[in-house]
Amino acid sequence: MDKRFLYVGIGTHCVYLIISLMLFYFAGYSETCDFLTYFNAGKIIIEDINDLYNQSNYLFPYRYFPISAYFFTPFSMMGLEIGYFVFQIFSLFLNFACCYLIYINAAKIQLNRLNSKKNDLNSRSIKYIAIYLLCFPHFMNYALGQINNLITVFLLLAVYFFLKNSSISDFLGGILIGISISIKPLAIFIIPFIIIINWNRKNKKLKIDFKRSSFRLFGVIIPILVSVLFFILYPTLWQGFVNINFSGEYTEEGINNSISITRAILNLFYIMGIQSSKFIIFIIIVLIVAISGFLIYIFKKNSNVGINEGLIYGMIIMLLVYFDSWDHHIVSLAPFLSIFLITIDSRVNLKAIRLIKNFKIGYFLLASLVVPLSGLFFLTYQIFPFNLWASIFLLIIYISLLKISFLETAETQALIKSNYS
Repeated sequence: MDKRFLYVGIGTHCVYLIISLMLFYFAGYSETCDFLTYFNAGKIIIEDINDLYNQSNYLFPYRYFPISAYFFTPFSMMGLEIGYFVFQIFSLFLNFACCYLIYINAAKIQLNRLNSKKNDLNSRSIKYIAIYLLCFPHFMNYALGQINNLITVFLLLAVYFFLKNSSISDFLGGILIGISISIKPLAIFIIPFIIIINWNRKNKKLKIDFKRSSFRLFGVIIPILVSVLFFILYPTLWQGFVNINFSGEYTEEGINNSISITRAILNLFYIMGIQSSKFIIFIIIVLIVAISGFLIYIFKKNSNVGINEGLIYGMIIMLLVYFDSWDHHIVSLAPFLSIFLITIDSRVNLKAIRLIKNFKIGYFLLASLVVPLSGLFFLTYQIFPFNLWASIFLLIIYISLLKISFLETAETQALIKSNYS
């Protein structure tokens, strides 16, 4: 039954790709998909780099670091039709690589844990890998020609190295996160969560592993410094990058279907005719959402909430707060949700059963309903101009994880008892 479910996931996933190719080649979607933006950036970066952030060159704004454009140069040199096909096959390969990394990382997390049975791990891995493949946002990711799969592979590889628990591995994991951010800043809010920091409940002191955290952060910085070098050599690039990503200057005016809380507030202000600074609203939402998550992560009682959960925190924060978060970005969050559910049963006490159920509900709703509900938005936005469904599902997951993080595991309780006995 488990294998048949996996085959259904693989088959459905391939159908997503086939329909996307048909839309591109036979339905005129080649003129409006996001891949066209990447395709143009890949050409501009080698022809006239100062023109990279000139938005007159794009149908949709190019928002990423300069180094990201070089990744698309080979596809740009192939021509649009061939480049798109090769890119989509490459993207399919990346998705299958993600499935393998989900299993490997889950196995590493489970290693040496009590009540960890290989057959049980395999069964749950197959189930949640299949759910990852079935995830409806994959269809939008393919249809738009997006690069979220590449970001996801780098992040999963980073977790793989972090789980090795060595300074060199921490450095390599940091480099991979830095590369992912350099390609697309979707993972930028992950950075605080890779710091190895926690509250020592026995000594009532903040404990930081400076050595390993430094290796991780140094690894993150190196690829980003490459983009900083571009900004130093070409100052116009920096101004264009800031304007697009943080000032809201190129954020679409009026009502749009972004899934973020920030966008919902901007929609409300637009309806009410309230003039406001998009950047200030962004900062306020960041402070409210991110600080709560980071503080819980530091003061967590669940000793088994680790780096995978840290990435979930960081990704959800980004999706909730950024101006232009979209349903296809969920593709990069889904593998870590799957890993969490594969490994969670043996890592929390029985009090967490209800919270785990809520977490699963949030994940299943994200996987199945976010894309259709985003489509429904276009039919109802004149009556209800808020695409809040994804934010609600994300908050269900986020709040459940916050509460799970604050539950004591049996191991933590035993440790506290031994410390005070």
